[in-house]
Amino acid sequence: MQVEIGDMQVLIIEDDPSSVLSYEIALNGFEISDFDVCSNASDAFNKILTNPPDFIIVDIFLKGEKTGIDLIREINERNIPIIIVTGFPEEKLFKEAVDLKAHAFLVKPINQYELKFEIGKIIERIQDDSHCIFIKEKGRRIRIELDDIIFLETEGNYTTFITDTRKHVLKKSLSKIMKKIGGDLIIQVHRSHSVNLGKIASINSKKQMLKTTSGHEIPIGKNYENALKLAMDENYLNF
Repeated sequence: MQVEIGDMQVLIIEDDPSSVLSYEIALNGFEISDFDVCSNASDAFNKILTNPPDFIIVDIFLKGEKTGIDLIREINERNIPIIIVTGFPEEKLFKEAVDLKAHAFLVKPINQYELKFEIGKIIERIQDDSHCIFIKEKGRRIRIELDDIIFLETEGNYTTFITDTRKHVLKKSLSKIMKKIGGDLIIQVHRSHSVNLGKIASINSKKQMLKTTSGHEIPIGKNYENALKLAMDENYLNF
């Protein structure tokens, strides 16, 4: 289901009141009014754990011992879009932002048009659910990028998402999930398994098994073998 702009939750992590006001003005331009403000990384980390936002605006240098970069490292596996801002631009900080896959790196004083442009791109990314899936886990909405999924494994009405960084368990059958995310990237290869084509390391046709880039071995069902062959052929691979 597409997330409505007005329902989006934003976390601002900033210890300068004038900067916070600048971010709020930009967000209000998109009719986003649901945002929290933290002045230090520790409070922000706890807030993210209890109520993950749809995206984050964070300054690098904050009150307390931890920096915004430290916080991003701690939450990086959650795949939350992040706009980094700083009044002290340095090549080292920029490279760290790139390595951590931040959405944007903006320099203070913030230009409102530049900030709104980056917020707009994040909103477009969030609303385009063709490359992600949202699941509810312990009362929280979790965004999973399809590219990060290695494989899915089902048992009864429960399906486990195995990603590059963690596992997520959803009370829903594999068939229902595949109706939403099945396609060019994620393909069902067994009645109890689906796999990301980009995460397949090798295929053993004789043993009816494939191995993922993470080292997991996945069975290949006879009813799914032809579809897998066709998908691999389309990706210029043969087995």
